[in-house]
Amino acid sequence: MLRHSPDMSCIIAKDGTIIDINDECYPILGYTADEVRGKSCLEFIKLKDQEGLTKVFHELINGGPSYSFEYCFIKPDGAAVPVQANVNWLPEEQTAFCIVRDISELNKAKEEINRKEEFYQALVEHGSDLLALLNENGTYTYISANFSKALGYTPEEILGRTAFEFIHPDDLSQIINYWQLLTHEKHRYVPEFRFKNKSGGMEMV
Repeated sequence: MLRHSPDMSCIIAKDGTIIDINDECYPILGYTADEVRGKSCLEFIKLKDQEGLTKVFHELINGGPSYSFEYCFIKPDGAAVPVQANVNWLPEEQTAFCIVRDISELNKAKEEINRKEEFYQALVEHGSDLLALLNENGTYTYISANFSKALGYTPEEILGRTAFEFIHPDDLSQIINYWQLLTHEKHRYVPEFRFKNKSGGMEMV
């Protein structure tokens, strides 16, 4: 099973000694299988993860379930490699069978998604444009934070009310016409119109 696995696979003794491991350890660890066999698995694991891994191993030995968890290996040059391990305890052999995958690229993808989410959140909350979400009736369901700064309203004073309540009467019919076009168009440019601020004055938006 070890030799044919596309992932790094190993058998670990009760005391944490690596009994056997396949050649897929080299791309992940930077060590050959011969350099790893007979050594404690803790020698290759980042210090901050050793306590948690030891706890998981003890729970497995005492009849705990299979585990899937993440930790970091340390390569010969000191670089940390994030991995995900799936560990099963084999009671008859009194050993643990582990399958380990390098999740470096997965973590990079997650970080990129988080950066994009943070960017768009910052854009919504701190950008100069006024952003809002309205339902099919024109009722506000969300407004960006800069709404208050630009127009003086708190979210509580806007949410649940329709946009049409705040539009200057002379502009209202044109805006309603544009709104109705959205029922069969994905987007529509709307010219500037007058919008009532909290003090009762009109702002061009």
